[in-house]
Amino acid sequence: MSDQLRYGILGSGFMGRTHAEVIRHVPHARLTAIACGQRAARLADDYGATLCASAEQLIARDDVDAVIIATPQYVHAEQALRAAEHAKHLFIEKPMATSVADCDAIIAACAERGLALSVGYQQRYRTVPRAAYDLLRQQAIGQVHSIQLFQVFQLFNDPAFGGDWSWWSNPAAVGHILAGGVHGIDFCRWVLGARWSVLLGMPHLSRTART
Repeated sequence: MSDQLRYGILGSGFMGRTHAEVIRHVPHARLTAIACGQRAARLADDYGATLCASAEQLIARDDVDAVIIATPQYVHAEQALRAAEHAKHLFIEKPMATSVADCDAIIAACAERGLALSVGYQQRYRTVPRAAYDLLRQQAIGQVHSIQLFQVFQLFNDPAFGGDWSWWSNPAAVGHILAGGVHGIDFCRWVLGARWSVLLGMPHLSRTART
């Protein structure tokens, strides 16, 4: 058995490239395959990974132990469930899926097979949110009755970010509350100690802290 955790990435946009770069710096982790998206060929070439013709082809590979899903949220459930059927560990970019039923199905599929599952809420690993979390744990401000959050999103034509963001307006995506608002929802639940049903994190996640 290999001493490396071999990753496949579904999605070749900003977050697909972000995860590819992170894996490059993690000991005992290796990116082996990439699929999905208009930029998949270039991403695979840039990181020396195999380009797969489809998500199904990548998921079926024997040299992929864990799958990172960085595709539009309306295909997360289908891809995650197929990956679980092939005994692949999962890291799913937020939001996990577009319905509670789909999220429950993914969690159950991974739990039944003893697979690691995590969702990409990287705000928990940034310096300022972590400081807020620690202060609340120390009861530094007393009981919390309300939280006011401001989130600024800017979509621009920078080639490093780029891409076609038209999928955000696809009705299947549900809306921006899932595309971006989930960061605020997760932050509130996390700092207030609400139970969250995501299972174990993927080994490379801690290396994205404070980015």
